Amino acid sequence: MYFIINILFIIFFIIFSKIFFRSKNTFSYLKLIKIYLFFIILLIIFSINYDYLNLNQPFNYLCLITNIFLFINYILVVGLKFISGPSSELIEFLEKNCPCNKDKILSYLKSLNIIEKRLQVLQNEDLLSLSNNSLYLTNNGKFFCKTFLIIKKFLGLKAEG
Repeated sequence: MYFIINILFIIFFIIFSKIFFRSKNTFSYLKLIKIYLFFIILLIIFSINYDYLNLNQPFNYLCLITNIFLFINYILVVGLKFISGPSSELIEFLEKNCPCNKDKILSYLKSLNIIEKRLQVLQNEDLLSLSNNSLYLTNNGKFFCKTFLIIKKFLGLKAEG
């Protein structure tokens, strides 16, 4: 039964976040994490209140751990919907302009200002700070980087692109 409750929770969370984050302007990793934490706390309170989560049923704890890992997966992928990267832009350009000269592709990517846009997103998320034309990680940025590196190492992920 608790497995079904967790599946419904995940579906409800994804639907809610799709409604809540309809545009690029409203999306924020920090908001997404806060919403998830709010919902997971509600799920745990509900589960304890109705005796779905007790020490005699270790499978229920496994369901919660799986739920958390699915959220980690979701948060690593959901940003792709809102933040376009060089690889996706390159693929889209080549679909429309194939074959294409390398210099034309590079000038197109440069004209998109992808790096500047990404830096602005990181500043809006309070992960980076710009001071005297130098970039610094904020405390949130340091925490995010450490957490992200731990998750990458634990899951054996390699970031490329």
